[in-house]
Amino acid sequence: MRKNWALNLMLGVMTTCAVAVTAMVVRHEFTSSERDLRLGAVEVRDWRRYAVGGHLIGASSAPIAIVEFADFQCPYCKQLNGTFAALRSARGNDFKVIYRHYPLVQIHPLAFDAAVAADCASKQGRFEAYHDVLFAKQDSLGMISWDQLAHRAGVPDQREFSRCMESPSSASEVREDIEAGDQLRVRGTPTVVVQGIRLGGTPSLRTLDSLMNVMLRRGGSKGK
Repeated sequence: MRKNWALNLMLGVMTTCAVAVTAMVVRHEFTSSERDLRLGAVEVRDWRRYAVGGHLIGASSAPIAIVEFADFQCPYCKQLNGTFAALRSARGNDFKVIYRHYPLVQIHPLAFDAAVAADCASKQGRFEAYHDVLFAKQDSLGMISWDQLAHRAGVPDQREFSRCMESPSSASEVREDIEAGDQLRVRGTPTVVVQGIRLGGTPSLRTLDSLMNVMLRRGGSKGK
């Protein structure tokens, strides 16, 4: 009994040490050049499952995948959208964003319908444009109709968009994203996973730029 107990204890300690060492290596490698990366950065080993589904923004061939769970009424998500736009203008070929919905309906009553509207726009190839319009007009949501926003986003068939908005089945993809977010234990938005590294808070331009440099040095293309 004592031998078994001692063996189990030793194995438990070794496992704990291995996890701790891995975390220290990841934390050191991804924070040595940028202090912001200390904001709760953790490894998500099964991150690729969260990159399935959602909406692709950027080239599918880009070597670095960023999975984002966001809410169209969230001011921090709007801030991050601006950060992504700035990063895309500088190094757009290096990364792609997989946008997934996580509307915080308890505090953002229009977020769920905004997500459905974006999905309806996506059926006509206008997700990114509608996504950008929603963030640009975030303070006006509820005062501008979803149809008007669709017009501004260049959705070609307004009648089809309206029919999509009225269809009960149009919310299914939003619910799938919410379920995926629950599995990832999303607690707030935006939640960002960069090629398997989950960042805490709303990452800055410098943080993302530094992390992408590290990823590319390590061979980010291997994680496609």
